[in-house]
Amino acid sequence: MGEGFQRRHIKDATPLGVRRHWLRHEAIEAPEEGSQSLAAAGRRGHERVVPAGHLLPASLLDVSGLGESGAEPVPRRRRKEVKRRPHGDKSDQFRICKQVFVNTLAAYDLRGSLIDPQLYMNVMATFPSGVVVVTAYGPDGLPRGLTVSAFCAVSLDPPLALACIAKTSNTLPAVQHTDGFTANILAAGREQLARRMATKLSDKFEGIAWARAQSGLGGPVMEEDAAAYAVCTLEQTIEAGDHWILIGGVVDGGHRPGVAPMIFSRREYRPL
Repeated sequence: MGEGFQRRHIKDATPLGVRRHWLRHEAIEAPEEGSQSLAAAGRRGHERVVPAGHLLPASLLDVSGLGESGAEPVPRRRRKEVKRRPHGDKSDQFRICKQVFVNTLAAYDLRGSLIDPQLYMNVMATFPSGVVVVTAYGPDGLPRGLTVSAFCAVSLDPPLALACIAKTSNTLPAVQHTDGFTANILAAGREQLARRMATKLSDKFEGIAWARAQSGLGGPVMEEDAAAYAVCTLEQTIEAGDHWILIGGVVDGGHRPGVAPMIFSRREYRPL
């Protein structure tokens, strides 16, 4: 285990679907609730957790009762009879525990050792990605959109996807107004459209075919220019540096068999 990190047991709101007494000893990745990391101490309580702003309130982390006897002490050294529970039921007390690694360094700060911004952009530009136009509707009902490369699947059950949008984007208010967005995965050969949507032009949708999703949710669907699309309702937003991470619940979608998507790598648009 790395220096400055300690093992912690936490209380999990989504119990694992197994009944094993020994499961509490296995290291399992912990989930996140919103932008806060869930973390807690071992089964004896939360008194040794290092105070930090990202931890949940102590009242929500107390699992000190796990594994304690259900018998209640009575006078004359006698104990009340308690109903014996099957081993499988008793193990349920432990299957809500997970383990995480919590940083315990009080002055953990990487700002002085981050990569040079230009080098960082050159490194990330090498990574090939799809080209997506995120769309939504403004308060005037007109379409808004921008080109992004940071789009990916998050979860299958429930179906979730995320897109990253700069805080300075003109489309961000439209996403908030729509309470959702549509991710249009551009087909190969749509380089000019991708470049146009990357600008701040007010008429960027002029001459471009689009339609509303059948569900009425999300933003405009660019069926003629997209190899596929996903209509999303806005489930969560996470602030990350100079961007917002939008997590959407995918409620609708479609794809065009045989139509290849376009990719972006080393600052160039390429067919797949």
